[in-house]
Amino acid sequence: MDNTQYAIIDYRMDLECRKNIEKLGIRLINSYKNENVYEAINGHVDINIFQLGKNVFVSPESYEYYREEFMKVGLIDRINLLKGRKKLDRKYPKDIAYNMCFTGRYAIGSLENIDITILNFLEETVKFSKVNDKKNNNEIEIIDINQGYANCSICQIDENSVITSDKGISKELKKKNIDVLEISQGNIDLFDFDYGFIGGASASIDDRVCFFGDIIKHPDYSSIKEFVESKNKKILSLSNQKLIDYGGLIII
Repeated sequence: MDNTQYAIIDYRMDLECRKNIEKLGIRLINSYKNENVYEAINGHVDINIFQLGKNVFVSPESYEYYREEFMKVGLIDRINLLKGRKKLDRKYPKDIAYNMCFTGRYAIGSLENIDITILNFLEETVKFSKVNDKKNNNEIEIIDINQGYANCSICQIDENSVITSDKGISKELKKKNIDVLEISQGNIDLFDFDYGFIGGASASIDDRVCFFGDIIKHPDYSSIKEFVESKNKKILSLSNQKLIDYGGLIII
């Protein structure tokens, strides 16, 4: 069986970031360009995709694109590709139906706006876990937050540790005893928007937390480095430029 790892990345990702991801032995697949949403986020991976293990949920308008791309590289048999019901639209919150953060234990998002296909799957998974293993402390827990761009706003370190600049998210996650490092807002580019977010400018890959740009240039670098290393992970800057929000990436 081919165990090659693939990363779905924003089709606009800069060359330096691309090359450094490929140096990790990961092949790249460009994201779907969704003309229904703002140009600044039309290539963001987390706008069209939510991943839960081998289950990959995509917006209906991007389904055929991703199906063909996965077939080209032989991934289609390694995943469960699921078409969502909600088509995306330019006006918030109609652009956040797939923008949910999954840490490995917690599924975090604005639940009233998340696609019903995802919610139904999560609820069934939670029920199955409770029925079959009541002592399992690692079962999925669903957390409702106000911030619609959940995945953009949350940098995942491990299943119980995150970084965010969103005070509302920080408050809600701390209630669940999730270890949260709260950083300052801004200092991240997002095309023609004022600024981007730390979740969209990063991705956890194996034992590394990778940043799309030079994390050293961020004003909270010292606390970010300390926090990441306290979780037995390493920091990797993927370019020498200022951090840029590409909507994260997905590893398959």
